[in-house]
Amino acid sequence: MLDVVRKSVVHKVALALEGAGMVSSLVGTVVASATGRFPVAVILGALAVGLFLRLSGRRAAALEAAPPLPVWVRPMAVLLAGVEAAALVEAVNLPVRFNQAGFQYGHWALLALALLILYAVQMAILSSLIAKLRQRQRR
Repeated sequence: MLDVVRKSVVHKVALALEGAGMVSSLVGTVVASATGRFPVAVILGALAVGLFLRLSGRRAAALEAAPPLPVWVRPMAVLLAGVEAAALVEAVNLPVRFNQAGFQYGHWALLALALLILYAVQMAILSSLIAKLRQRQRR
């Protein structure tokens, strides 16, 4: 009995500390950006996002596990993200090849970031579509 109470208290204290860390990171981000220290603001913002994801992951762990996704979902998300990133590069005329005028290695970093974000968005979209299809099939 005492062990259960101790685990509950430890869990609640850890949750409160993570929440306080997230709030303090957000406040620090605002203060740092207001004073012109943008690199510090970016780091604190990233820390706040990480703590938010950790807190939301705790809630998601309490929910029941979803059935696994079909095998074709990940390759489809990669393919769609690649097509969208290529369209984005062409739409904004971003020089990503060595022989293009204005080429910089930083453009590859932007492209990699865009690919990661687009992949995550496509995975979320495809996962939600599959969940809806499975829900319709149960009816």
